[in-house]
Amino acid sequence: MIKLVRTSQTIQCFKCGNYGHYANACNYLPNIIQCDWCGRDSHVEDDCYATFDINGEMLECARCGRDSHVEDDCYATFDIDGEMLDCARCGRDSHSADECYAKFHINGQRLN
Repeated sequence: MIKLVRTSQTIQCFKCGNYGHYANACNYLPNIIQCDWCGRDSHVEDDCYATFDINGEMLECARCGRDSHVEDDCYATFDIDGEMLDCARCGRDSHSADECYAKFHINGQRLN
C-alpha cells in the first residue's frame, strides 16, 4: 500500500495558484477595477451611473458643468453659464448634436 504524504510543496492555493498554503490563508489581493468617475470598485466609468463620488461629493459633467451625466453622454447645447458648446457628436461649433449631420469628427474619426 502506498501512503500519500502531504507537504507544503503539494498543497496548492486555489486563489493565487501558489504552493504551500490554502486559499483561506492566502494574502493575495487581485487587481481591483476602480471607476475613474466615482472612485468605487467593481465597475468602470462607461458603466457608472453615480451622481456622487466615493467621498460624497456631487459629480458633474466636465463638458457642460451639470450633474447627473458623464461627458460622453452630454448633448447639451449650452454650458451651465449659458455659453454655447461645441457639438458633442463631431466637435465643431455652431450646432448641437441633434442638428449634426457630419460623417467625420473634427479629429478625422469616422462617425456612425
